Order: sequence, then structure tokens, then C-alpha cells
Amino acid sequence: MKEEKNKRVYNIQTSIKEYLLLFFLLAAFNGNHMWIYQRLVNNGMVETHLRTVIIILILYVFVAAGIITALLTIVRRYLLTSLNDLCIAVQKIADGDLSIRITPRFKKKKKDSIDLLYDNINVMTEKLASANEKLKALSVTDELTKLNNRRSFIEYTDIIWKQNHRLNLPVTVLLIDIDFFKKYNDSLGHLEGDKALIAVAQCLKNSLKRETDFAARFGGEEFVCLFPFINKDEAFDFAKTLVQNIENMKIPHPMSDISKYVTISAGMAYAIPDNSNSLEHLLDEADKALYSAKEAGRNRAVLIKFSGMG
Repeated sequence: MKEEKNKRVYNIQTSIKEYLLLFFLLAAFNGNHMWIYQRLVNNGMVETHLRTVIIILILYVFVAAGIITALLTIVRRYLLTSLNDLCIAVQKIADGDLSIRITPRFKKKKKDSIDLLYDNINVMTEKLASANEKLKALSVTDELTKLNNRRSFIEYTDIIWKQNHRLNLPVTVLLIDIDFFKKYNDSLGHLEGDKALIAVAQCLKNSLKRETDFAARFGGEEFVCLFPFINKDEAFDFAKTLVQNIENMKIPHPMSDISKYVTISAGMAYAIPDNSNSLEHLLDEADKALYSAKEAGRNRAVLIKFSGMG
């Protein structure tokens, strides 16, 4: 019992000393109650507890420093990783890869500045891709008729020519010209002429049945079609039907010498690509066939045999 009582007394004394030390620290900065501070010093309490306080403060400093170092390491890693992702994305965009999209590696409840930068780059890339597609479409599309243009026709035909050369398959080209189109423009005006071009182009486009067939505006009132795989007779049947369909649209042509309506002449040539012929030669032969159709009275299609073929 006596030991237990002494223990309680000791704990009380210790608590009193700790409270006195706290009071001493406050009083030391206040400037008041300096007499209490002096008495604590004389009793040796300040020196003993001051060492404890200093040790605790040092420990707190080390712990805080460790926590700060860890946080800085995490932040540094996050920033470096994010910047590396951004650099890679920007380099790919600079190289022309507009399919790149940046996704944050670290999930957060609220977006920070890095995430917003990611979003802005993704939006910018999408806009660039969209603009690029529009420019590409403009570069291969005739603005008036919305058909493919001469450039895209040459590029596509060159691919087909090389492919059919390997496969030993025929290539057929159809050149189309609106009859007396200059007279049409002179009598009705260029606005009506544009409408006629659009109507002919739409009829041509609607007449094509296969994805591999290719129609384009070749220039002025001239159009062209490519048939990569069908035989010449089937292609020629298409040409004759197209000639009839154009006249059946019954677009008035008051200055035509052959019909009351807009008509076309068509020249067709075919070839199986080999080392003795070329795409340029095939186009020349189709042009000759078109000239023959005009010489024969227009509003018709003419098929010419490729020079040098048996």
C-alpha cells in the first residue's frame, strides 16, 4: 500500500513539474513572471526538462524532414513522368501522328494543371486531325461537283495499274465530254452551266455500282471513269446506258445541234497492263475514242482497242 501511495505521489509531482515547465516556457516569452522562471532554474527543473524538449523537437524535425522529402520525391516523380509523356506526345504530333492521345497515369478526384494541359493537347490534336482530313478531302475532291478530282484519279489509277499488272487483269478507262457545252454556257450563262455539270456528275456517280469503280471530274466539262476488273463489254454497256441516262434527265439545251437536251459523248479504251503499254498510253487511247464519238455525231459511246493488243 505504501509503495502504491508513493507511486501516485510521484506521478502527481511529475505532472506538476511538466505543467510548471509549460508555464515557464510561456512566461519566458511573455516577460512576466520571471521570478517563477528563476525559481525553476534554481531547482534544476528547467535544465532536466529542457533536454527532453530539445530531443523531442529534434525528433520532430527529423520526422518532418523525412515526410517532406518523401512528398517532394513523389511530386518530382509525378512531374517528371507527366513532362516525359508530354514531350513524347508533342514529338509524335510534330512527326505527323495526329492519332496520339494523352491519358493521365495518376487518378485524382480533381483535375490539376497537368491534367488540364493533357486535355488541351488532346483537344488541339483532335482539331488538327479534323482540319487535316478536311484539307485532304479538298485536295482530292472537285469543289463544284463533289466528285474526285483529276489528281486523285491519277493516283488511284496508278495503284490499280500496278496491281492489275501483277494479277494480269484488265483496266478500262471511260472519258466523257458534255456536248456543245460552250454553247450552253454562252446561251444560258455560267451559273446554269455549273448546275448542268453538277447534274451530270450526280448521274455519273449514281450509275456506278461497285466500290472499286472510280469517277472523277477531269477538267472543265470532261469527266472520267475507271473500271479496274470488269471486261470491256460490260464496261461498254455501262457507257451506252450512261449516255442514254444523261439525255433522259431532259436538261434543256437550246443551242445543241443534236438534241433538245444536254447530252454527252464517251470514249472508252481498255488494256491488260504489261511491259509494252502504260497508263498514259491508255488515257491517250480513251481520248482518241472520245474524239471518234464526236466525229460520229456525238451523244454516243465509242470503244477503241488498245494499240498493240491482240
